[in-house]
Amino acid sequence: MNSHPFTWNWLLSHSEVIDNIKTLNGKKKFFVDNNCGFHVHINRDFFKESHLYRMIKLWYGDPKFFAKISKRDRCDLYEWANPNPPTDEFEYYNEKGIMEYMADDMDPKCSALNFTGSNKTVEVRLFTGSLNPKLIWAYLEFILGTVLFTKKEYRESEITTKN
Repeated sequence: MNSHPFTWNWLLSHSEVIDNIKTLNGKKKFFVDNNCGFHVHINRDFFKESHLYRMIKLWYGDPKFFAKISKRDRCDLYEWANPNPPTDEFEYYNEKGIMEYMADDMDPKCSALNFTGSNKTVEVRLFTGSLNPKLIWAYLEFILGTVLFTKKEYRESEITTKN
């Protein structure tokens, strides 16, 4: 299932789109199983290179956490949305280096984040498919939260468990 592009504000004012998705369950020629993925495309124009770099560092910084929240089984996860860092030297890459590596050496259909296949979007591929509206809202809110969090440049001392 694909949707047309929309903004977060549009979605909030048309929440029935997500809330009624469960009615598709059991429809002829429509099903969701563990092989389906929930992918979200975000307009690439929203991101500067430094923002993408922070997003990459966050999304690949804790593979066990992202594997757990993906709701995918292990085999499916590593085949379609690998949350592991793209290279063992990942933490040592600077902004320019990681962007070049991701653009040249990553398989976009096997990674949790794909921004190499299209210059127009950043594709989030992490989550398993679902017809559960609560889970879909959680996926979308998590993605929005990580996008907004990584947009701002924080000093390490600003990020604590208290804020």
